[in-house]
Amino acid sequence: MESSYVVKVSSLAARISPPNGSVYAATKSALVSLSNAAHAELSRHGVHVTALLPGFVDTPGTAWADPAVRGAMLPASDLAEAVRFLIRTSARCYVPELMMTTAGPNVLHSLIDWDTAAT
Repeated sequence: MESSYVVKVSSLAARISPPNGSVYAATKSALVSLSNAAHAELSRHGVHVTALLPGFVDTPGTAWADPAVRGAMLPASDLAEAVRFLIRTSARCYVPELMMTTAGPNVLHSLIDWDTAAT
């Protein structure tokens, strides 16, 4: 049986909630839950559903961030490579979620001043 893939881009905030980001974290957690449920429903038909959970990605959507931290963000090409990995796995391989972040301790929280970002 051939497989089809649905990849939903969530956020690392689904697992590591930032201060002042409770609503954002809750919506991203819900997307991961939806992905898991969709996989349970669709996998018998050969459809794999995976949630990507990246930390900060250097895209126009993060243009608000301080330019000094943009160099520490993941390049969008890393997410593309993750999708390529997923579609190259066998039909027997299921990856429910794939967390991606930069190296270092507490990287999700340390890149951004969350008190300033929330205002």
